[in-house]
Amino acid sequence: MYVAESPPRPSKLEELVLQIKSMHYQRDDALRRLREQVANFEAESHLARGVVRRPLADDVKLLVWTRDGGA
Repeated sequence: MYVAESPPRPSKLEELVLQIKSMHYQRDDALRRLREQVANFEAESHLARGVVRRPLADDVKLLVWTRDGGA
């Protein structure tokens, strides 16, 4: 949410919109990194306790590979 004391001048409006979008994307990126860190810590915790994941089935690997364009 953005609150201004007075309406911004038209010349400043575009800059304000870009700054707000930038802040939003930075927060989204920080949240994504935080989720990845927690997932990594949880995975490490499972490995430390001896929990081993089953390998993915070949058909699942192929579907993901196709979905992601071979990446």
